[in-house]
Amino acid sequence: MAAPHDCVEVEIRYLRCCHPPGCRTEVALGRRGQVDGPTIYVNVCSTELPDLARELSGDETARARALALSARIVQMCGVRLTAVRLIDRAPGLIAAEFEVETPYGVAYVPAQPGEGLAASATLGLPLLAERSLLEAPPSAPAQLSDPVRAFLRSLGLDSRADSS
Repeated sequence: MAAPHDCVEVEIRYLRCCHPPGCRTEVALGRRGQVDGPTIYVNVCSTELPDLARELSGDETARARALALSARIVQMCGVRLTAVRLIDRAPGLIAAEFEVETPYGVAYVPAQPGEGLAASATLGLPLLAERSLLEAPPSAPAQLSDPVRAFLRSLGLDSRADSS
């Protein structure tokens, strides 16, 4: 059992899909009830995005049914899902975990961010995020290494090689 993190309640502000299919997409989150302010960007696989959008709208998906069944089974065992938490594992790496109330105390079950967002949406679980995720300065754009810059220049893409 992990120690509780300093968390705040957040909500999904919007989903952003990028193309081509199979690339990562972003889910933007912010403090619950605040229209603006710091934003957390969580990457999910673009194949998850249509289901997540439907789940946020209250539509049933195969994943939503599986989550609901799992929650019922867990509850029958005397355990209760109480929240989904987004945690900062490393710079730029956000993980999710389910907060589970057991007869022996609170436990945390690791999950993928998309699974956590879906569970929050379909099961009505509070969505929490470590406070540090909202306080972190925006990450600097990735810098190209010298070999990559040289390669881009060799292709005649000087402007792209010099832009970072």
